Amino acid sequence: MNFKAANRRKLVEFFQSGCKTAQGFGIEIEHIILHKNTHLPASYEEENGIAALLERMKPFYEEAHYDGSHLVALSRGNEHITLEPAAQLEISAGPFENLLDAKFAYACFRKTLDPLLDELGLYTPMLGYVPTVPAKTLKLIPKFRYDAMNAFLGAEAYEGVCMMRASSSLQISIDFRDERDAMRKFRVSEKIAPILALMADNSPFYEGKNRHGHMARFALWTRMQQDRCGVVPGSLGADFGFDDYADYILTRRAILVPYAADVAAILEGDNGERVAAGAAGAASAAGTGEEHTTSPVPAYIPEHDDHWLYAGAHTFDELYAHRAMTDDECMHALSMVFPDTRLKNFVEIRPADALPLSHALGYMALIKSIFYSDDILDVLDRSLAPYGEQDVLDAKQSLIEQGYQGRAYGHGAAFWADKLVALALDTMTREERIMFEPLRSLVYHRETLANMVAHFFPLHTVFDGNSTAKRSIKPDETYAAHASLLAGTFPSWSAACVCTYAEAGHALSGMWPPLRLSTDRELDKAHDQPHDQENDRGFDGKLAWEHHQEHTYKGGMCVDTYAPSAAPVIGILPRYDTEFTNLTLSEGYITGIIAAGGLPLMIPLTFDQENVERILDLCDGFLIPGGPDITPSLYGRDEEPQLCRTSPMRDAMEFMLIPEILKRDIPLLGVCRGMQALGVSMGCTLNQHIPTKYSHSDIKHVQSTLFAPPSHTVEIDASSQLYSLLKQKEIHVNTIHHQSLETIAEGVRVSAQASDGVVEAIELPGYRFAVGVQWHPELLWRTHEHAFTILHALVNAAANNHTQQHR
Repeated sequence: MNFKAANRRKLVEFFQSGCKTAQGFGIEIEHIILHKNTHLPASYEEENGIAALLERMKPFYEEAHYDGSHLVALSRGNEHITLEPAAQLEISAGPFENLLDAKFAYACFRKTLDPLLDELGLYTPMLGYVPTVPAKTLKLIPKFRYDAMNAFLGAEAYEGVCMMRASSSLQISIDFRDERDAMRKFRVSEKIAPILALMADNSPFYEGKNRHGHMARFALWTRMQQDRCGVVPGSLGADFGFDDYADYILTRRAILVPYAADVAAILEGDNGERVAAGAAGAASAAGTGEEHTTSPVPAYIPEHDDHWLYAGAHTFDELYAHRAMTDDECMHALSMVFPDTRLKNFVEIRPADALPLSHALGYMALIKSIFYSDDILDVLDRSLAPYGEQDVLDAKQSLIEQGYQGRAYGHGAAFWADKLVALALDTMTREERIMFEPLRSLVYHRETLANMVAHFFPLHTVFDGNSTAKRSIKPDETYAAHASLLAGTFPSWSAACVCTYAEAGHALSGMWPPLRLSTDRELDKAHDQPHDQENDRGFDGKLAWEHHQEHTYKGGMCVDTYAPSAAPVIGILPRYDTEFTNLTLSEGYITGIIAAGGLPLMIPLTFDQENVERILDLCDGFLIPGGPDITPSLYGRDEEPQLCRTSPMRDAMEFMLIPEILKRDIPLLGVCRGMQALGVSMGCTLNQHIPTKYSHSDIKHVQSTLFAPPSHTVEIDASSQLYSLLKQKEIHVNTIHHQSLETIAEGVRVSAQASDGVVEAIELPGYRFAVGVQWHPELLWRTHEHAFTILHALVNAAANNHTQQHR
């Protein structure tokens, strides 16, 4: 009796067991683990390696799972920790009903993981591909299963070795109602896979070098034989069903199977095939110009161990033609194919690189919105109906080569990415829209995380201290600090690494020049007089050009105010409106800078190094305004529940620009978030929610009245440069912030505080003008002299900078 039909039926029944009305989703996120000091991947068996990490994690989990004597997996509740072939750490969790539950589960995992990584001198950069070394140098964990897969897949192409050892992905599992629903989701997922892979591209490096093209991890699959990866043959047709997918599984070459005596008898005496497979693998690797030096493709695969049999090119049909497969054998067979979308008792969507939580949540929101909307699925299914397997392959190749400039299905890649975003937004809740924003922002700017990392930190700059890179790298400087800036990772020690940005600024030394509104002695004398709240309200905010007309010369000395024709350019970073993806700026910044004698210029949100250099050359001073919360990973903290909306695009721009501003000693004023960004760039940390830290404070730091009128006082340090500018020990300010500086880094001076201890102003001694205030002078400058004085001081410092630059 041939059991092919019985085994097909068993697989079909397993697929059918997944039919449900629920709309949950599961996640699998893989993590590459590197050493802090060398940036080399950690292996399983080395001292303080992955085995040691799992041992330290074990007390936090309910169950530990071993392969022989080796600890290889942990589990608690609906969370499972497993290892990929070269000791990449994977968390799989779910199902979840909403994104907040998924976020909480992952945050709990990282709260367990990150301190232990820190203890062992390790970190996870959250990338899709190992950044520092070729895949061939990575050691496999001690499993026969992976030795066998390595040999067999290496026989197809060197990319088989790369896929197993060096890649890291994010996979989302979704439910289906019935067979029709499952196969429609499957079909649509396969066709939009190239677009999803581009949107989730987080692989800036490949084989220890800066990558060429795009989607480096995803591209591996296109260079493998397409019989077990890519698009499942025939699956794009409307009549493809569970039976067809079962046949696809059963006719695949098995590579290896769970040990069974009857199957072992079938394979007995088949050593010749094993030798051939190993030799083919070595030849394939040699054909790519790669040589396996640390873990070569073996020339011989042992017959079996206690758990596995090497099956080579035998298909599952052949090996189990004489009997029905067990449940374990069925589950194994389903796991031995690697298409863009995989069917189990759920649909598994696989194109995305491993992403940091901020962007992973956005990707989850996208997948959830698309695949749980019948209307969206119908639209996409109809739109993509004319396109077949070759069209998908062509789309992949175009996007791999050209990114957002590539084409898919008769349109540009950007067209399809925008279409997916627009369709998904239509069905998202407000919470989902907020979590979707980081990924949506990337699409809006035609950027990827991989491009951003590659733009800012080329591989030779990050890892080679002896290279001719634009900025030198100290031996203890870590890639994770850079990766966390762009990818939002959670290393608990990253605050210390962020200090390396400040080191560039400290290259310039010297005393802080006196801060004055004017060199006119009469105006200076006026500043020596005490100011009360009533006098503040009476300030008329006379325009600087009026002062210029009235006081051009006093005693033969030119007053430090400037006519519009000589106005210094003040570059103002934009607020990024995450709701409508607009770049915006408060009117008070524009009019206030003009009134102070400057020429305000809202600079673009850009990540191109040449554009940034031109902006730095163009502007005589900079102002960083308020805005959303800063991503906590940038100062080495996990996200707390009270964290509000973040803007990774602004984070990336500001933390690229601030070190360069300080390095050139260009005057800089930070307002609210801008002050916090200045502090964090120097190594400070933040309180993520003031009411939590200052629960007994009487001050409402987000005032309930109109934002312009002052609501509390701040006390200024009489020995600070801020006091020498304002000549007041206490001023009344407005307040619109729920976060504040927490720990103060070296090189940062607190110059003002509220009565409850909240830091209200900082300054960086040694710079021409580097000041941050927590209040909002742009809303006060017309009515309060201290606010106008701060804006005017920035303009004056910028004018002096301009004069020196063009002398």
